[in-house]
Amino acid sequence: MIVAESKGLRGYEDPANPVWVPAVGTVLDVLCGPMSNWIDEDALNEGRRCHAMTANALRSGELTGWTDVPATLRVFPLCDWLKREGFTPVEVETTHYSKAYGYAGTLDAILKRDDGLWIPDWKFAESLDMNRYTVQLTAYGKLIGKVKGLLLVQVTRAGEVKPKVIHQNPANWAAFLGALSVLRWRLAH
Repeated sequence: MIVAESKGLRGYEDPANPVWVPAVGTVLDVLCGPMSNWIDEDALNEGRRCHAMTANALRSGELTGWTDVPATLRVFPLCDWLKREGFTPVEVETTHYSKAYGYAGTLDAILKRDDGLWIPDWKFAESLDMNRYTVQLTAYGKLIGKVKGLLLVQVTRAGEVKPKVIHQNPANWAAFLGALSVLRWRLAH
């Protein structure tokens, strides 16, 4: 899957079958409004830098050579927490597609631990929109199928790692599917 826009909306296309499907975040914008409505651009950019550094650290196993001090103060504690909790990355920043439901998403990671596979989502933020993020993780869970759990991992500017286990909730899945239907209707009209 490659990132592609349609009518200004983020989504994905499969090069072998060029049909556009919305990204999970695009569906969430229908349900909860765009994140730019409540997170300023500087915070969004800092979060992007932290995500990139986390992905690089998980892929390489290296926690050295970082020059972005604010991001390092968040990423290092996250990587340390993952190690202490016994998590190892199986996949990092990979896109998954639901042919059955017609959406795709890029997961921060799929982690393995003795008790099974976990889907985390890193949030480098001081506060969280739990409604948005529990629906997001539910949609990611449906992309992967059988996993031990879903983790919303908040990392504050002070480097405090605050993991929250998110339980699959049928109401969250129904909300996501409803927003996906609304998005499709909007695109068709």
